[in-house]
Amino acid sequence: KTDSGDIANEGSVIFPNGFIIKWGYKSTAGTSQDVVFPSAFENKCFTVFLVGHETGSTGGGTSPELKSLATTTGFSMSMASSTDTVYWLAIGN
Repeated sequence: KTDSGDIANEGSVIFPNGFIIKWGYKSTAGTSQDVVFPSAFENKCFTVFLVGHETGSTGGGTSPELKSLATTTGFSMSMASSTDTVYWLAIGN
């Protein structure tokens, strides 16, 4: 079951055993950014994966990094240089 009823650019899926996967993206400008989940995890966010995309890059771009541990409501990330979009995937319950 997804929160929004369909699979979209941002959302989450809740499995019958309580396992939750959330996903989304954030446009950036080479600075620290806060990300708020589309809905909070009920208990805990176990981990967050980040992938940066820089328009026009042919490789060797800068990877985004977690700036803080994820909470049930979100996390902070940072980049060493400008990245157009950071896609994230969070896992928890």
